[in-house]
Amino acid sequence: MSTLSDLTGAPRSDVLPGYTLSKVDLGQIGEIEEELCIRHLTKAAKAADRLPPSAGEAVLRRADVAVASGIFSYATPIYDQRIQERTFFPFLLYTNLKVNHPMMTREGAEKIAADHKDLPSLRRAVLEQHGFSFRVFEVPKNDEAPTQSTGGASSSDSGSADSTGTQSAA
Repeated sequence: MSTLSDLTGAPRSDVLPGYTLSKVDLGQIGEIEEELCIRHLTKAAKAADRLPPSAGEAVLRRADVAVASGIFSYATPIYDQRIQERTFFPFLLYTNLKVNHPMMTREGAEKIAADHKDLPSLRRAVLEQHGFSFRVFEVPKNDEAPTQSTGGASSSDSGSADSTGTQSAA
């Protein structure tokens, strides 16, 4: 994840016809942090409802402590991880589009995401607007396959490739 000063990329209109992806601003970051906290507390409340009262109260206290600790704040590992999750993407798209398209709704962004013909490219573009960088993950050809090593990890690369063949360097 880049620092906030690196998030000054230009708006993009090359990915989603008829729409312009905005550069990220502090307002978007605040909305995202708030949404992450709300989702965490909602999930804890649902879990607490299924538990005996004392256990449920403990779950809610831990959730409150987690939120108060700032783990969902910008540039924390949890923030970076959660905004990359597929289930969070429609909200991320919504916060990004509504800057240049004030009539955008959460439902509208969900529909755009559901109907987009190349969702991996759209996700990548939105995440790049948030400071993530991606590089192509190249698989070696059969004749270039690495030999087995008995001396530990075979790769020093700790990123993870997604279904688009890209790898997050976050």
